[in-house]
Amino acid sequence: MTSQDLTITLPRPPKESPRAPFPVLASLAPVAASLALWAITRSAFAMVFALLGPVIALAGLGDARRRSRREARRERARFEREVVATVRAIDDAHAREREALDAAAPGAITVATSRGRSEWWRGTVGGGVPVRVGLGSVPSRIDLQPRGEEWIDDAPGGSAHHETDRHVLALRRLRERAGFLPGAPIVIDARPGIGICGSGAEAIACASAIVLQISCLLSPDDVELWIPSNPPPGLDWIRGLPHARHAPSTTVDDPGGLHIEFHSSEPAARIHLAIAADERALPRECRVILRIRGRAGRIIRHPDRLDVGTFAPDFVSDRQARQAAASLSTAHLGAVTSRPAIPGLVRLGDFEQQVRTDGRSLQAIVGRDSNGPVVIDLVRDGPHAVVGGTTGSGKSELLVTWILALAAGYDPTQVNFLLVDFKGGAAFAPIASLPHTVGVMTDLDASAAGRAIASLGAELRRRERVLASNAVRSVGELAEDAAIPSLVIVVDEFAAMMSELRDLHDLFSDLAARGRSLGIHLILCTQRPAGAISESILANCGLRVALRVNNASDSIAIIGSADAATLPQSPSGRGLIAHAGGPPGLVQWAISDAADVSSILSRNEHRAWAPHRPWLDPLPLVLSESDVPVTAHPSISFGLVDIPHEQRRDVATFTPSTDGNLVVFGGHESGKSTALAALARSASSVVVIPPCIEGAWDAVSAALESTRRGHGPALVLLDDVESVIGRFGPDHETAFIDMLTAIAREGPRSGTALVITAGSPRGRCQSLVSLCESTLLLRMPSRQDHVLAGGAASDFVADLAAGGGRWKGLTVQVVATGTLAQESPPAAPVLELPAGGTCIVVSQRPGALRNRLERIGQVRVLEHSTRPSFDDAGSATAGSPPAIFVADADTWQSSWSVLASLKTRSQLVFHECCASDFRLLTRSRQVLLPTDPSADTVVVLQPDGRMSRAMLP
Repeated sequence: MTSQDLTITLPRPPKESPRAPFPVLASLAPVAASLALWAITRSAFAMVFALLGPVIALAGLGDARRRSRREARRERARFEREVVATVRAIDDAHAREREALDAAAPGAITVATSRGRSEWWRGTVGGGVPVRVGLGSVPSRIDLQPRGEEWIDDAPGGSAHHETDRHVLALRRLRERAGFLPGAPIVIDARPGIGICGSGAEAIACASAIVLQISCLLSPDDVELWIPSNPPPGLDWIRGLPHARHAPSTTVDDPGGLHIEFHSSEPAARIHLAIAADERALPRECRVILRIRGRAGRIIRHPDRLDVGTFAPDFVSDRQARQAAASLSTAHLGAVTSRPAIPGLVRLGDFEQQVRTDGRSLQAIVGRDSNGPVVIDLVRDGPHAVVGGTTGSGKSELLVTWILALAAGYDPTQVNFLLVDFKGGAAFAPIASLPHTVGVMTDLDASAAGRAIASLGAELRRRERVLASNAVRSVGELAEDAAIPSLVIVVDEFAAMMSELRDLHDLFSDLAARGRSLGIHLILCTQRPAGAISESILANCGLRVALRVNNASDSIAIIGSADAATLPQSPSGRGLIAHAGGPPGLVQWAISDAADVSSILSRNEHRAWAPHRPWLDPLPLVLSESDVPVTAHPSISFGLVDIPHEQRRDVATFTPSTDGNLVVFGGHESGKSTALAALARSASSVVVIPPCIEGAWDAVSAALESTRRGHGPALVLLDDVESVIGRFGPDHETAFIDMLTAIAREGPRSGTALVITAGSPRGRCQSLVSLCESTLLLRMPSRQDHVLAGGAASDFVADLAAGGGRWKGLTVQVVATGTLAQESPPAAPVLELPAGGTCIVVSQRPGALRNRLERIGQVRVLEHSTRPSFDDAGSATAGSPPAIFVADADTWQSSWSVLASLKTRSQLVFHECCASDFRLLTRSRQVLLPTDPSADTVVVLQPDGRMSRAMLP
């Protein structure tokens, strides 16, 4: 029973209609109008209209209150109907809950007679000894949900009107009715010892019920029943139990009453049961005390402080107990003399799996029961299977044995295995190398779950196409030459996978519903199938396998009975198999070893099997250049893309003519530079923009000029565009961005594409990003950054490997080609000073520059301060040293006429000047070339307008 079956919505309390207020304005308006008419007409008849306002207002008020009372009556009637329906729903839910509890904990007579021998002696003292002591009221699992925002105020000291309000009291009664389940089994563990305080036939009958349940649960081979030498009347039937046949001569007699003991070889695993009229006479081994008074009982002491109030004890009459003891004794005697023993250890290698010539069945010998080898057929008994068992019960070993048994009887053209392990993949390590295995999925995350949905959905569509093309309804009807292998999907820890990846639920429901006709079979393994596997999946799982489980509800959920909860801890692999709702049968599953795997591998090593793979391995974390072929122009290959919905991979390509400009987003060490190197590897013409100021400016300027001349195609690659732009000062930043923008806008006409990398779409590069039609999205620092860069939130993977990302909606891995090869820009030549000529130098630090130039020698460094110095420069001969005039921009501006006469025949040198100084002195629209502040670089403007850089001598 699921939690949804026990969820009930409370009725919505009646809405209280607000009282209609008195219409003051509507009453006063006619009075005011009448006064105005009287003032104009001076007629007394005008005052008659003043009476209409109050009359109309009173009539409207009465009508509103009449509607309010009618609505209140409708709401109360609706609420009362819903209360009645809710009471009926609570009673129905209680009936279902009570039925489930009765099935899990039947009474002593039911255990001893109705269930039959297959249910006896499946428990161990260490696994718990649950006994039902009667029927009473227990907390119910019903979940009452409010409708809307209304709820019941249980806070003490609430308003007085809440206590008298009818609908609040009705809701409180509903919750009290749903809170406890009457007539439910009261189950306690007998291991702490049970003492019954009472006298008379009722106490004896209650003790008989408890003894009978323990005797049906624990095998006479494991425990002995120590009883007093002279049991009281009503309990002497215990001498006929098979547990008491070989009891030692010494018994345990308690002077205060009756004391019996189920004795095991381990001192800590003994069960005491005592009866006494007074609680003080009960032995101290009894830590659970029941008081029986007539037909009423109560738990007056319990280690867990269990208090269920008064309950109706379960009684067993003397005649019923004697009949049950005789049945148990007969069953034990027959089992000892005639039953074949199920071995505690079975090896898979002991069986000869029959080699099948077709894949229309999936038979395998998986273990042994009392009749011999156990054969199960996943096609006939399934088409799907559920395997349940607690930790250490042997679930993973069972799955490996089952897969190896199938692989021994069928070749890869008949059956394939897709293995899903949510415990890291170690469980399926022995069988991952089988030629039948077409994929191993381990510890799926959200992105891998989406990939699984796409891949398996594609496999469903592929098989549907095969059936449609052959005009058949199932794979069993395909001709031999068109047959496709069965696909067995094995999932270990299914519940853990579903709890973390709920998106997979619909996929597995679809596989369970359509798998039979398409040749897809599920084997789902989990510790607790109850609640973990939906009803839509369980309904299609005809084969149920239960190893040891912790409680009866899990056992019932798998095989329809509580037997699996009583299986012993040893041997591992002991379990129950139920076929299509039939009674479960006890079986010992075989274990496999490396020799079984080697046998299958050696049988298939000389055959080149190439089964279709519905699940391709994820893209490698590192791609070598040999993994990615170089594509023909105009496409540029840079990695591999995963296409799970087509069950294939392909080369990731960038085509500038159709994809336009490209931006590569990624965080630190995400592989952005590697992506540029991968593009450069396959491109026919590449322009790499260096990171330094001077080199970046010159390269972008040359690329823009080449683009405008129509010289293409080419890739213009700029790594870390934000960092490069940030190196420029305010005079050149905008101009640099404008040049890049021009390349992005004008490049496509000549086949040139701009490719940039950035850490974010915001900041200085925002305008450039808007011109990039394509995006390669690598790992981002956070999900928010991933979404801002244009990715879907569901595609974000925090620990994505370097070079991994998203390209055109697909997962991509960039080829690892090393770092991007960048040529260092050529060094600027040393500043040449013409012999006998003049040179004008504009510097922000003229004094320091003069001192440096004077140390060179062979030049005349003249300070622009007096007119004679300029006259001397004008009279210089061809053989005389060059005259260098050094001053700052303001000094040159104050002597504009001198500067104008000199710059027509002299080169103009700018040292550490800004763009405004350049425009001020040259009156030119040209942009001053940027220079690296850390280098001794100057900008030289020739008289003919040519501009270049030079190094100071």
